[in-house]
Amino acid sequence: NGILFNHESPRRGETFVTRKITRGLCQINSGLSKYLYLGNIDAKRDWGHAKERKNINNLDENQVEVLNDKKFKIEQQILETRIIYHKEYQKILSNKQIAVLYDAEQEFKKRLLKRMNKK
Repeated sequence: NGILFNHESPRRGETFVTRKITRGLCQINSGLSKYLYLGNIDAKRDWGHAKERKNINNLDENQVEVLNDKKFKIEQQILETRIIYHKEYQKILSNKQIAVLYDAEQEFKKRLLKRMNKK
């Protein structure tokens, strides 16, 4: 068992939580809104792929290497996407506002994981 994190993409629709947060914060910053609406934060979604949920002990070294390479590529894509978003944030937010955004994101993740672990 493990925690599988969703992949980020600039193509994510506005209904995805990360897009809701970034758009909502931009609307708050520009004075268009006072609140951030997320919807049902208790909703669950399975982001994994069945083929990747193999028991590592049943794989040979080459299969594990391929799996590790895939995971590394995903992490690289997430980092690249975060850099793109950061550059976009810099166009409309101050450095302090960006720092607050990142802190809020981390706090949100902590609370969400804590809430998920209670169920």
